[in-house]
Amino acid sequence: MFIYPKKAIIYARVSSKEQELGGFSIPAQLDLLKKYCKDHGFVIEKIFTEAMSAKETGLRSAYDEMIKFLRKSKKTAYNLVYEKNDRLLRNEYDSADVINLARTTLHFVHSVREGLVLHANAHPTTFFIFSSFSANSSLYSRNLSLEVKKGMYKAAELGYYPSNLPVGYKRGDTEKGTKRKRAIVIDPEKAGYIARAFELYATNLFSYKTLADKLASEGFVIKSQPCQKINIEKILNNPFYMGEFVFKGKRYTSDNYTPIISRELFFECQKIIEWHSSPRTQKHDFLYSGLIKCPVCGCHLVGEIKKGKYIYYRCIGRKCTMGKVKYLKEKTIDNMVEMFLTSISIAPKDIEEVLNCCKEIAKTSQEYDIRAIENAQKQLIVYKKRLNKLYDDKLDGTITEDFYFEKKEQYQNEIDKLQNFIFYTNTEGDILMEKITLCIELCKNAWNKYLSFSGLKKQYFLKILVSNFVYDGEKLTIDIKNAIKPMLNSDKSFKWW
Repeated sequence: MFIYPKKAIIYARVSSKEQELGGFSIPAQLDLLKKYCKDHGFVIEKIFTEAMSAKETGLRSAYDEMIKFLRKSKKTAYNLVYEKNDRLLRNEYDSADVINLARTTLHFVHSVREGLVLHANAHPTTFFIFSSFSANSSLYSRNLSLEVKKGMYKAAELGYYPSNLPVGYKRGDTEKGTKRKRAIVIDPEKAGYIARAFELYATNLFSYKTLADKLASEGFVIKSQPCQKINIEKILNNPFYMGEFVFKGKRYTSDNYTPIISRELFFECQKIIEWHSSPRTQKHDFLYSGLIKCPVCGCHLVGEIKKGKYIYYRCIGRKCTMGKVKYLKEKTIDNMVEMFLTSISIAPKDIEEVLNCCKEIAKTSQEYDIRAIENAQKQLIVYKKRLNKLYDDKLDGTITEDFYFEKKEQYQNEIDKLQNFIFYTNTEGDILMEKITLCIELCKNAWNKYLSFSGLKKQYFLKILVSNFVYDGEKLTIDIKNAIKPMLNSDKSFKWW
């Protein structure tokens, strides 16, 4: 008969916050453990409780604090009292840690419901039984995880999203004919902002940051916080809003909820995202940074402020010598740009003729587009048939699941490409005419239009008109794009277009 220490430490655990708040498990455990301590004459010195899964080691702060406390108590012996094995641990690593604690210290480890007491002089059979209980606890946890994952994959395959819904959707009433599946419904408070985010970004006038700021100013709030750049990035790259979702790296199509946007709008935004490179964060946005090339090393000149108000541009190439001695005033560039833009003009009598000519060109190319669309639609039918047959083969067991998902992704990508091609080809003529009309409108009064733009739009406008700015250390020259050259002083020439 062993003489137990007088002091005791109690440990009680549930797996989640929901169980802690909505159940009676921890109070019930504490009642049992306190009675056990009273019956054995133990004085309870500390009580550790927590709501955390024990499947993985290192995630339970209260458990780690308790073990650390016991290891530091080298001269004082304690009774560690808990209800049963799966309340103390659910993985092999913590099991080994508890066994080592019992074997190498003065402490006694009591599993109340299982009637086990581990200590340095306990019989090997006791440690064997404890290890067996620990193995069962670990197996239950891992098997439960496996079953949950299997169920989630099955749900995804049937078109049910088995995870937290993105902003703009929420869980509604349970679907008819099912006991557990809750319908995915549009959140009327958020969905309008989601659609607006895609529509505004498709104009190609916003970055993630500027779009987030605009929507935040309009009242878009996510988890009690104003919309931020990272929210916009996640929204615009999430295919869930067009009727598809990605789960564990695989893409699924679903008819079980209503898309907020069209596929065409989603891929239009994806196209813009792909084109845009992330700009470097700068303290100041200098208008001509990245537009003017250094003749010595080929790098672009960057802006900097002198004396708090004067803006100069210079080359910062590591081996370039010109950047150390030659500076270009922003005022000099402004004067050159003004001379260039004021020289662009279009006589009013020519505008209508130009537009009519462009319409004839667009009409000629339309016949080719019609044939291209017909061919794309034929290929689209082929890939959709392959996708349907692939699913049947999977159900029949003639192909493996890995092969199914690999080919499904391949076919779906081809379908996306063809659908996008058909959409863009159908609208390309209209878009082209809109751009031509806009370009002519801008060039009718280029300088005044330029002055009305913000810094980013000014840069974009200059990139449309100019191939390059070249600075040789003494003189700045503007290399104008060939399409714009005929417009220079065009009101003095004939048939410039």
